[in-house]
Amino acid sequence: MPLKAFISYSSKDMPIVEQIRKTLEASDIDVFVAEDSIKPGEILKDSIIKNIKESDMFVLLWSKNATDSDYVKQEIGAALGVNKLIVPFVLNKGIPLPEFIRDIKYIPAYENIGKAFKTLQEIISGKAKEKQEIEKKENIKNAVGIAILAAIFIFLAKQE
Repeated sequence: MPLKAFISYSSKDMPIVEQIRKTLEASDIDVFVAEDSIKPGEILKDSIIKNIKESDMFVLLWSKNATDSDYVKQEIGAALGVNKLIVPFVLNKGIPLPEFIRDIKYIPAYENIGKAFKTLQEIISGKAKEKQEIEKKENIKNAVGIAILAAIFIFLAKQE
């Protein structure tokens, strides 16, 4: 199952959102960008909450524009509420993260955008490997459980 990333952003920052999406999708990551992922007629709030819950990580595109967006702040709160890994990608120097996530280390994209994208890819790759390991262990555990159940059924069948 591919890694899923939710990108939180101000719609005024769509050009950089598209670059982040392309970077993530190049690494076989499923990316949720509300602008394109929500279909006409869907309830925005419900779709956003559902996709935050289903994501493996929450990429916060933090900028001057994002500081003015109530939606971005609400999405951050939702991500915190379901204990998502939050990766702030900060576009503008001197704009502090919101108080409730100020202790999260961020990627300072304003210093070197190329390096910032590389750092984001490294974080994503690490998270993808972590998810694969967890899924591998779960598959082994499930296989062992099935084998034990099969052995019990065979044993019980021989007892009859």
